[in-house]
Amino acid sequence: ARDIADAFDAFEGEFLILGTPGAGKTTTLLDLAQVLVKRAEQDETLPMPLVFNLASWSTKRLPLDDWFVGELASPRYEVPRKVARAWIYNDQILPLLDGLDEVTEEHRAACVAAINAFRAGRERRLARLVVCCRLAEYERLPQVRLQGAILVQPLNDEQVNTYLGASGAQVAGLRAALRDDAD
Repeated sequence: ARDIADAFDAFEGEFLILGTPGAGKTTTLLDLAQVLVKRAEQDETLPMPLVFNLASWSTKRLPLDDWFVGELASPRYEVPRKVARAWIYNDQILPLLDGLDEVTEEHRAACVAAINAFRAGRERRLARLVVCCRLAEYERLPQVRLQGAILVQPLNDEQVNTYLGASGAQVAGLRAALRDDAD
């Protein structure tokens, strides 16, 4: 979690998390969310980090401000629409956007445009935004205009074996299954 927090700080709170399927992009995003929640609990001037899944953006293809309000007012979050609107327009949330690659392919470029428009509409100091996407899908899109990007690498066999070896007997079944079928 410390490494992802360091990346967040180095990129001034706006960057992409890229990687292959199963490499740990969403887990990395959730680790970052935990760090940012702790920071916000200690400093009430910081925005609330909230994870949004971009897959549902394709349905209405709204400007991101409006989409955030709709997502917050949905049964998933159950935030009253008036409160959600105030949070968005007063920059009280820090959007952590997962699944750009899950947006319907025909609408991905428009989603990137909506992300870039949202970012451009914020004062530079408030332009914090993190976006996750599979690397192959991102390479076919227009550029998301953020400060930087990180590439999450999948664990190699040695790293997995070291972790499982340190976990003891409780994962013996998993170790046996991996010996029988590495995939």
